[in-house]
Amino acid sequence: MDGFLALAVLIGLIFLPAVLGHFKRRGEEYIEYIKNGRPTCDHGNRPDRCKACRDERIQEHERKKELSRAAVLHRSNEFNRLKKANMRKLSYLRSLPPQKFEAAVIAMFRKLGYTVAPTPFINDRGKDAIAEKNGEKYLIECKRYGEKNRVGRPDLQKFFAAMVEEEALKGFFVTTGNFSQPAIEYGRENNIEMINHHELIDMMKQAFKGNHASDSYTVLCENCGDLVEFDIHATDKNKLCKNNHTVIGDLGSELHSTDPVERFYCDLCGLPLRFINGKKGKFWLCTGYPKCKFTAKYESNSSIGNYLQS
Repeated sequence: MDGFLALAVLIGLIFLPAVLGHFKRRGEEYIEYIKNGRPTCDHGNRPDRCKACRDERIQEHERKKELSRAAVLHRSNEFNRLKKANMRKLSYLRSLPPQKFEAAVIAMFRKLGYTVAPTPFINDRGKDAIAEKNGEKYLIECKRYGEKNRVGRPDLQKFFAAMVEEEALKGFFVTTGNFSQPAIEYGRENNIEMINHHELIDMMKQAFKGNHASDSYTVLCENCGDLVEFDIHATDKNKLCKNNHTVIGDLGSELHSTDPVERFYCDLCGLPLRFINGKKGKFWLCTGYPKCKFTAKYESNSSIGNYLQS
């Protein structure tokens, strides 16, 4: 019995500070409540004791969480829409670095039904990518040229040598410029499809369909759900929604700091990717998840994604 009593006293001493602290806080809250003139909430109760008020706070917290999720999803959709719209612009394609232009062309061919594997950027042996469709092999070569630049016959001769080496059925030579007449004649004789800037934009429109405006976008307010429109070229990144909440629009700068649209589609199943900004950082996730486990790193200097298999 003495041992049990000693144990009870010991437990009491351990929890005594917590109990005393609780009653002290309660007392201080009550004194503050008296000093403030015994205020009541809309339900007629003490604000800190009202169950209805507590339920309302919980509901408001859940509402804001849902709005935050909706805002992230809307941002991802707007980001992808603007990226696709950019792909239909010749000025955008010409502004890309060569490696990213190759990635954009590869994304286009994938969207058009080809399975495409990029070759190393350095020492590519005359080809930028190897494509396959219906069991046949194709080669792709890209040249990001200006309006007045032309692809010459020597470029096509080098490309044809790569086609022979790879035993490819056909070759696609893609440029944002044009082809010289000798190059056109050589390509026709050797089963090389020459895609100049006009034909490239037509193919991009076929691959990345959409008629939405590409000079503006909307941001969903995380406080009320109002959609606020921004000009993609505007320098002002802050606006007020109709309920006077501050909304930040930074998709314009985001578009120029991320990878081109090779991030729009899964390398494994071809479904669209969606942007994730989670606890482990920013990355692209296949919309086929969890059936497809593909993810791609969110890095401005990366052109090839990684994927995780579980």
